[in-house]
Order: sequence, then C-alpha cells, then structure tokens
Amino acid sequence: MIQVGYRDALGNDRADIENEILKTNLDVNGNPIGKTDKSQVTVTVPTKEEVLENTKHDDDEIVVIDDKKECGDCFGAKEKSECCNTCEELIAAYRKKNWDVDRIKAQAPQCAGFNYLQKWKNGVERGCRLEGKLSITKVQGHVFIIPGRINDLLSNSEIRQIANSLNVTHTIHHFSLGEAIPEQKNPFVDHRGVMAVDHASMYQYFVNAIPTTYINKSGKELKSYQSMFFCFDEL
Repeated sequence: MIQVGYRDALGNDRADIENEILKTNLDVNGNPIGKTDKSQVTVTVPTKEEVLENTKHDDDEIVVIDDKKECGDCFGAKEKSECCNTCEELIAAYRKKNWDVDRIKAQAPQCAGFNYLQKWKNGVERGCRLEGKLSITKVQGHVFIIPGRINDLLSNSEIRQIANSLNVTHTIHHFSLGEAIPEQKNPFVDHRGVMAVDHASMYQYFVNAIPTTYINKSGKELKSYQSMFFCFDEL
C-alpha cells in the first residue's frame, strides 16, 4: 500500500517512477511476506485491424487470435478504450476528474462489497521494503513515499480514522546518488528514523547533491555525486 512518486521544481511529475521500484510486504519482525512486487508497466496493445494494416506487406501469413478480456466500464471518467476493472481503478479515475466518488461507489458493480478502509486496517500491522533505482532530472525536486492510493480511495473522514495508526518508523539501509566513489562515506547507510509519538507524523530529508569528479591513481576518471543531508521530523 506504499506509493513512491517524484516531482521536480518545475512541477513535472514522473508518472512511471513506480515501474522502477520493487516492493516486498514485511511482517512486524521485518520478515518478507509473499513475493516481491514490481509495479506493472502499462502496455498499449494494438487492435486486430492495426496488426493487419501494419503487416499487410509481409510475406508470412499473419494469424490474429481474438482474445477479448473483460473491460470494466469507467462511466465516462476515461476514454472508451480504457478499462476500470476494479473499484480502486474506477475511484482513482473519478478523483482525477473531481467527480462525485460516493455516488459511483454506490452504483458501480466493481465496487459491490468493496471496503478499502477495512483493507487498509487489515494491513496496518505490516511493513514494506522498497528497493530500486530512479532516473530523475538534475533540478531541485521531491521524492516522496506515502501510503498509496489513500487520497484517491478514501474520504477525508476515513483518512482521519487511520492517520493515527500509521507508524512511519523506518530504516534507510542504503541511499546514494550516482556511482559509488571509492572510500567515500555514505551518510545514508543504515540510518533509522523512529516514530516516538502516538499520532500522525512525517519525516522529511533534505539532500544536497554535490557533483564530484574522482580520478584514481591510474588516471581513470569517475563522475558522480557526494551528498549532504539533513533530517526533519514533523509532528
């Protein structure tokens, strides 16, 4: 249920950043639960007509298998060619349009019996391990790690119900910018932030990337970054 995102100082969002992150559910003792999840990459599949048109000059015979899959109605929140197969996808689409979510939750067949608040409560005794690499622009920006999809799927009153149960205690096992510089101490190794209060809180880290050129004894050059960081916890 954890979401990772990025926005630079120019207001540009990296919508595909989740595709570079691996997530693993952890129990209260930090042991992995189930399989590591890699966020799915959205692929646009060509239609039967497009396949035939693009291959009409080929010598080989083209066989198109019509394998239709269920496509849930988005009720106008997306293009007709797009699908909303789950209540989560439908609600997220409605939130982006600033449409009435409560009404569609009550009417859409995808949302029959759906209770995201209960789903969240069932997962509050778990943790999440994140690992991966991010390619971002060389301007000031924000990388954020937040409870995923809450703003899309829950009302403000429901968010308040779970805010105090969210524990943001965390350990940064490794965080670096660019390639590793030999013998350079990394301040982001096994850094731990502990939530010492029993109400909603957050952590912020300010990281300053310093362009660095390292030349070894043989004259080989490595261009990378050193980093300075400050930690802020907001209560």
